[in-house]
Amino acid sequence: MAELLTLPFLKGGIMTLKEKELNILLKEELKFIKKKPSQFLKKEKDFLNSFIEYKTPEKIQITTEAVFQSAFEFIFEEGIDIIEKTYSKYKLQNEYENNKKEFNLKRNEKALKKFDKTVKTSNNISAFLTGVKSTALGTLGVGLPDIPIFVAEIIRVVYSTALKYGYSYENENEKIFILSIIAFALCETSQKQKYSGICDNIAECIETEKNISISLKDMEYETSQILSKTVCGTKLIQGVMIAGILSSAGNISIINNVSKSAYLKYKKRFIMYKLVNKK
Repeated sequence: MAELLTLPFLKGGIMTLKEKELNILLKEELKFIKKKPSQFLKKEKDFLNSFIEYKTPEKIQITTEAVFQSAFEFIFEEGIDIIEKTYSKYKLQNEYENNKKEFNLKRNEKALKKFDKTVKTSNNISAFLTGVKSTALGTLGVGLPDIPIFVAEIIRVVYSTALKYGYSYENENEKIFILSIIAFALCETSQKQKYSGICDNIAECIETEKNISISLKDMEYETSQILSKTVCGTKLIQGVMIAGILSSAGNISIINNVSKSAYLKYKKRFIMYKLVNKK
């Protein structure tokens, strides 16, 4: 069986700050990869998916995949300005520059954790707001039309995380990286290893200016399939009030997983390619 992570844990000796941080992050990533979904959310998803399968499973699956892919295409092509209205891009970029300046002066773990603190605080707020909106939409009986809004919320979380670690998100390669993060966040546990490796490979290609082996369109399609399977019940059954309110918990779980994945992959990229070794 292949190793779960492409990079080994670093042990023994006097480690640099970069090595220490990478070691901590790899352990955190391994924990996320092996994490099993909560029993409550699993039962909720099973119930909702059973309800859907009783109706027209093939039609619904195809429809949701197409809607998700269309949502990704629209947001990447037309929706950046809309998403950026929900936060101050300048403020986040300035926050990163201030954190970088402080780190360059102090070169210690405390200064490095400033980057993480701003990411985690912002993502916790995003998860809370998603839960509120999802409950409201479920009560109002909104299901399928809500998908583009939900995709925008997912991408917004990744965008803000990217900015806080000093990365852009406008060009095609960065969009592929973002999609790989979402796929890593929401795929089945058995696929986590695969998509973790895909994320890391794409990051390496971007940083070393190599060609990425998968196209944006193919990555949109692949991520849409994963997203459709993950939220099949939680989005479509919001037309039923009780199921809709229950599904808000599923939406919060999805946002939390995307937030965690974005944090893990952007921080790993930050440590490996931006952080200078310092004992």
